[in-house]
Amino acid sequence: MRFEELLERWEGGSLSHAEAAAALGVSERTLRRWRERYEEDGADGLVDRRVGQPSPRRAPEAELERMRALYQQHYQGFTIKHFHEKVAQRHGYKLGYTTTRLYLRRPGWSRRRRGAAPVAASGHAGRCAACWCTRTAPSTPGSPSRRRAT
Repeated sequence: MRFEELLERWEGGSLSHAEAAAALGVSERTLRRWRERYEEDGADGLVDRRVGQPSPRRAPEAELERMRALYQQHYQGFTIKHFHEKVAQRHGYKLGYTTTRLYLRRPGWSRRRRGAAPVAASGHAGRCAACWCTRTAPSTPGSPSRRRAT
């Protein structure tokens, strides 16, 4: 039901304030605010005022660019998770993993690896090529570690 119809029914006395709010799926306080905005500005007062505004929690663009530059210059062979851990340790990076992943997954900035163990320049599987740490991928189906003893 439209807001105007519910407002008319409420003003006519056929609906209580709580019933009108429940029909719209909002609290009584929100309905009161909407009514005041509707009386002041008409239907235009009900339009969401946040549309077109950037989120106040948005990551600073300078920090995102700094992170992208670090990835491209020093950490190109890293997975995003490993990159995020290292850049937080070494460079005081404060943004969360999800922000890092979403930003770096933009087309052409990083590639997604699925199930492949990192391979160092020397060809040793299970070692990170960039910093030679000992991160390993889970064993693959059919490998000796997954077979049952008979």
